[in-house]
Amino acid sequence: CLSSVQVQEYFALNEKLDEQVKEVLRALSYARLTVSQEQRSRYLKFVRMGFGQKEILLACAQAAGKNAAGFDYVEQVLTDWQQRGLLKEPQIADYLETERKRQSKVRKMLDAAGYKKRISRGDAALYEKFSQEYGFSDEVILFAASCAIGSYSPLRAMDKMLLRWKGAGVHNLQEAKDANAAFRHRGRKASNLSDIDSRSYSGEQLAQLVPDPTVQYEE
Repeated sequence: CLSSVQVQEYFALNEKLDEQVKEVLRALSYARLTVSQEQRSRYLKFVRMGFGQKEILLACAQAAGKNAAGFDYVEQVLTDWQQRGLLKEPQIADYLETERKRQSKVRKMLDAAGYKKRISRGDAALYEKFSQEYGFSDEVILFAASCAIGSYSPLRAMDKMLLRWKGAGVHNLQEAKDANAAFRHRGRKASNLSDIDSRSYSGEQLAQLVPDPTVQYEE
C-alpha cells in the first residue's frame, strides 16, 4: 500500500509528465490537448532513447510545414539523430545548420539547372556525388547546371558532363569552361567557325551551327 506521500509524488510526476507531453502536442499543432495514455507511452519512449524535453521539441520543430506530422514523424527524426549519435541540443543544432547549408546548395543547383521542384533525397545525394565523389566546387557544379539547362534531363546531363570533366582532370571553373568549349567545338576545324560571318545569320541559325554541349550526355 502506498503512503500518502508516495501517492502525492506519483500524481506530481504524472502531472509534470502530462505538461511535457502537452508541450509536444502544442509544438505539433494538435487541436486537442488532452493527453492520452498512448501519447504518454510514446513520450516516455523518446526519453528512454536518451532525449530530453529540449531535444524532443527540436524534433517537433522539424515537422513544421509537413502535413499530418505527429508522434510517428517525431520518432523517425529522433531515431535518425540517435543513430548519428546526436542526443544533445548543441550537437543537434550544429547538424541541422550543416543540413540547412547543404539544402541551400542543392536548391541553387536545381535552380541553375531549371528545376522548380521540391528537393528530394535523390537530388541531395546527387549533389553529394558531384561535390564529394567527383570533387567539384559549387561554382563548377553551377556552371555544369547552366550548361545542362534546357536538356531533356538536366541532372542526368550534369552527371555525364561532370564525369567527363573529372576524367579530363578538370579542377576549377576556368578548366571547366575550357573543357566545355572544347566539347562544343569537337570535330570541327578551326576555320569552320572563324569563317562564319555572324552578321549573316540569325541567333537561331547560329545555334544550329554549334553543337549543343549536352546532346551526347543524354541517353
